[in-house]
Amino acid sequence: MGMTPAEFAAKGRRTRPKETAGSKEHFIDLGRMLGYPTPTEADPTGDFSAFEKGLTKSTGGGGFADVWKEGFFAWCRTGWKPPRSSGSESAGEPSRRASSIERSWY
Repeated sequence: MGMTPAEFAAKGRRTRPKETAGSKEHFIDLGRMLGYPTPTEADPTGDFSAFEKGLTKSTGGGGFADVWKEGFFAWCRTGWKPPRSSGSESAGEPSRRASSIERSWY
């Protein structure tokens, strides 16, 4: 089932789900609008495309990419946290996560 840009925008204006659920729903809707399958539809085993892909950060420790497709992208939708708070992440964190994921698969 497709979604028009107007439907995509209207849904975004009227919904306020929690971070993880909202990120997945937003990504699925974006794919439907652009005519792409979900990660699970494209890769049922999660070998090259997946939600919640585990990774090791380049700065140490572990984490997850909300959505990942090998060789293309790692999407990390991180909620804002005050600087220096426990677990805070800098603006560059998604790119560090993405490069960490890609290095682990090549």
